[in-house]
Amino acid sequence: MTDLRARIAPLFKVRRNDVRHAIRVSAACGATFAFMRLFSIPGGQWAVFTTVIIMQGTVGSTLNQAVERLIGTMVGAIAGSVAVYAQEKSGADAALVLVILVALVAFMAASRPALRAAPVTAVIMLVAHPVGLTPAAAAVFRIGEIFLGGIVGVAATLLIFPTHAHTAVMTRLNSVLVQLEAILASHAARLILGAADESAMDIYLTNRASLATLQTAMADAARESASRLGTNRHTEATPRAIWRLRNDLVSLGRTLNQPLAVEAMVTPGQTVLKAYGLFLASCRENLSGGPRPDRVAATKAHADFQTAVELLRAQGVMRGIPFDDLAQTFAFVFAIEALYTNLSDLADRLQEAQEDR
Repeated sequence: MTDLRARIAPLFKVRRNDVRHAIRVSAACGATFAFMRLFSIPGGQWAVFTTVIIMQGTVGSTLNQAVERLIGTMVGAIAGSVAVYAQEKSGADAALVLVILVALVAFMAASRPALRAAPVTAVIMLVAHPVGLTPAAAAVFRIGEIFLGGIVGVAATLLIFPTHAHTAVMTRLNSVLVQLEAILASHAARLILGAADESAMDIYLTNRASLATLQTAMADAARESASRLGTNRHTEATPRAIWRLRNDLVSLGRTLNQPLAVEAMVTPGQTVLKAYGLFLASCRENLSGGPRPDRVAATKAHADFQTAVELLRAQGVMRGIPFDDLAQTFAFVFAIEALYTNLSDLADRLQEAQEDR
């Protein structure tokens, strides 16, 4: 027994969230099955199926799945009951009714994610119509089963090791900002090397995927907040600001495909990028309870960069250089300026969220 505990203990530490989710789902399934047997619900297995399907890692995502499945089931049940009634009254071939039913419901669900369950429910209503029940009664029972499964699933997510979507937002936001810091550091290093920043490409791909998961978590948190089951301090302005910052970094990276034509711009450029990276890191640390970000260093580095560019222009360094090199120089300066603007905007959005706590 001691050996067994020693082997299981690391699993609970490393995969604690997975273990908690497994406990939630199993408890919810047991509760749903108990309700099904207690009230002798015909076809009550669909309530259990619903509980398993809708339960996600957070309250917000579970609620979202429950609402979508209920809406889809209601539409599918109504369409299916109408099809059963029409088939019984007209005596039409069941295969023909099935094909028409699926075509109509699938068309409605094609561009509406909330109706994904509608085609399945409609087919079940027609093909596996409960004996002894009218189409309307069968539809009511099916909707009731899905409602029961959804209620139990959401309740279990709220009561058993509850994890709110805002926690997922903060975790994913932290990952996104760490990746942007890495891109900034990589671009700063490439200014000295004078070569295309191929090492940042993998980070860009990972960052795009991370941003997608962040926006999903934001949507779940918004639904939690609207349902008064949780709070959501970050608005859609936060991911928008991050996307703008990322786009600025992409523009900056493109200017580094060739060594900077004006070598005197390398040192001030590297200095300002390092300052931006440190400021972004301080913004991220503030999300976890760190000190309020100090903008002085980043602002000074930005001002010093502008001064250096003005000095180079006044000295006539940019005169007479080829057009392509001049275009690269202006693109680099523009990217640095855009970075400063959007980094400041992102810092404002993050600070607003912190002040709303």
